[in-house]
Amino acid sequence: MMKNLKFLTIATALLAVGTFTTSCMRSDDPVVSSEVTKVNGAKYSIIATSNVDATFSVDIEGVGAQAGVKSASFDNLTATTVNVTAKYTGDDAANYINATQTVSVKFSDKTTTAAINFAFVKKSTNTVKASDATDNGANITNDDKSIADATMIVSKGTTITNGVQGDFGLTAYKAPVSLSGDEAITADKDFSVKVVSLDCQPDGAVFSEKVSLFVDYGTVLAGKTVKLLNGTEEVTATVKEDGKAEFKVGHFSTWEADFAAHVSSKEIASETIATLTVNAVAGTNKFSYKKNVGVKHNLNGVLAVYVNSLLGSFGIDLEGQVEETASFEATGAGVTKITVTQDKTTYTFDYNGVKFQAVHWGSVAYKVEINGETTNGGHSGGSGN
Repeated sequence: MMKNLKFLTIATALLAVGTFTTSCMRSDDPVVSSEVTKVNGAKYSIIATSNVDATFSVDIEGVGAQAGVKSASFDNLTATTVNVTAKYTGDDAANYINATQTVSVKFSDKTTTAAINFAFVKKSTNTVKASDATDNGANITNDDKSIADATMIVSKGTTITNGVQGDFGLTAYKAPVSLSGDEAITADKDFSVKVVSLDCQPDGAVFSEKVSLFVDYGTVLAGKTVKLLNGTEEVTATVKEDGKAEFKVGHFSTWEADFAAHVSSKEIASETIATLTVNAVAGTNKFSYKKNVGVKHNLNGVLAVYVNSLLGSFGIDLEGQVEETASFEATGAGVTKITVTQDKTTYTFDYNGVKFQAVHWGSVAYKVEINGETTNGGHSGGSGN
């Protein structure tokens, strides 16, 4: 279950209309007609978590920013871009490499929920003076390994040739991304994600000999080729048996680990997540259920960051459940059975022969049954990425 949960709900009133007829339980009583005129449920949802006590704000396209809110609403389906900003303002905020982060989410009829896990990472304090690295060499690891386990190795005698000064240090973090939603992810295509950013210090330094940057990709990718990017510059490496890849770089800045896999299949199914019985009355009738959010998989490390970022989420450990409340309007009374179903899409990925899967939770729909007669009671975004 996700920790430090912040729940931001963006709801629309209009969903769908269903009608049905119900009668009293005694056969000799006159028939009483009852009609559902509207079903209301959450359309767009954002689940935001963080590993520190951050504050959140939401900026809805065409509406503007709302600071410090935990909920917001809009019904203009053309204004579907939402920017979620998380900011850490603690006394030690200056020690974080990413104390303010913004993720842009693109909603649609199919992409209705984004799960965002803001990982705030402190700048590594495990540093080595440049003179010590030159005289003795250096083996430097990043302090915070929640995103990636990385190491910098400087060979003895390596010098900075362009006059840049500063200690050697390495911090691995996940830079925010724009989330486009899963209808953009189609089968039989390759998709690329920058999974890890490596902040290498001193920034801008150029070396007499190349410096090694090691990134742990996991043993499942042993023997596969991976790459680091710095603008248009690309450095490749092969993942070793221990899961680590060694990249040789001639200068420092922020290097980004780019990972691209092939989506070999995309299968959409529906799963029943709740079956409810409600004694409906004339007017508004509310009901509650728990929906699935996030991306479900058994991956870790680079592969976990890859599928979460690609499938409209952000971060690691994003699967969970939240409680939703929906309602329907009825013109009369009757015992009502409500079945809540949720779409899920199973993706199969292939990275040079290594296959892995992830489930992306989708939108919620309601079905109403009265006296053996069934009608569709509405379709909601409700849940998802």
